[in-house]
Amino acid sequence: MKLALLYTKNFDGLVMNQPNDKTISSEGKMNEGIASTKLGLKGIPALAEEVMLGRDIELLEYTQGKFHASRISTKKSVELIREAKKKGMNVSADVAIHNLILQDQDCATFDSNYKVFPPLRTSADIQALIEGLKDGTIDAICSDHCPEDVEHKILTFDHANFGIIGAQTVLPLALELQEELGLHTIIDALSHNPRKLLGIHCPTIEEGAEANLCCFSTSDEWTFNEESIVSKSKNTPFLNRTFKTKVWGTIKGSLSTF
Repeated sequence: MKLALLYTKNFDGLVMNQPNDKTISSEGKMNEGIASTKLGLKGIPALAEEVMLGRDIELLEYTQGKFHASRISTKKSVELIREAKKKGMNVSADVAIHNLILQDQDCATFDSNYKVFPPLRTSADIQALIEGLKDGTIDAICSDHCPEDVEHKILTFDHANFGIIGAQTVLPLALELQEELGLHTIIDALSHNPRKLLGIHCPTIEEGAEANLCCFSTSDEWTFNEESIVSKSKNTPFLNRTFKTKVWGTIKGSLSTF
C-alpha cells in the first residue's frame, strides 16, 4: 500500500482499497454481535475493517498520496474518514446501498441473499453512515453489484457465497432515504461525486451539450420480482419489494433506452 500511494503520486493516481484485515475476518459469515451470537454464526468483527482502514490512513498521511476507501460499513470507519478529511488528507469513501438499508438482524431467516461483504451491520452503524453522507464524509453510494449463480447461493448461510445483485435497485433504494439525505445528496453520491473522484467529465444539462441523462419517476409503484430482474442472476434480498421510484430509461447522445 505504501508503494502504491507513492508511485501513483507521479501521475495523480487514486489508490482504492476495501479495508479488511483477513487475519481478523477469516471464516466470518456475518457481522459479529448480538445477532451472530443468537444465530450461532461466526462473526466478522468491525475491527477487521477499522484496523485496515486505520493503517491505510496512516500510510496516506505518511506518503501524501490519494486514497479511496471502498464500501466502508462501520461507525468507527466513518469517524476515521471524517478525522482524516479534517486533517486535509486526500481521502474519499463510498458505501454500498444495502449497508444503508439492511442490518445484521435481517440475517435471522438464514436467507443467504443477506450474506454480503462487508456484512450488514447494526442500526447504529447505519445511522453513522447516513450522517457521513449528509456531512460529506462519505462521497459516494455504490451498488456493489455482485451476481452469483444459483448453485452458490442455494446453500446454507455458512457455505453460500457473499454478494447480491444491486445495479437495478441502487437508485430506488437510495431514494427511500430521500427524507433523510435529500435528493441532491443522493444524486451527487450516485453520479457526480464518483465521476469527480475518477476524473471523469461531469455532463451538464445545457443547450448544445450532449445528452447524458437518466430518466426516472418517484411516484410510480412497481414490484421487483424475478420477471423484472434484468440480470442473469437472481441473488437479491429485495425480491418482491415494492418501490416508488421507477427508472424509465437513459439517453446518451443519439442513443436511448426506454
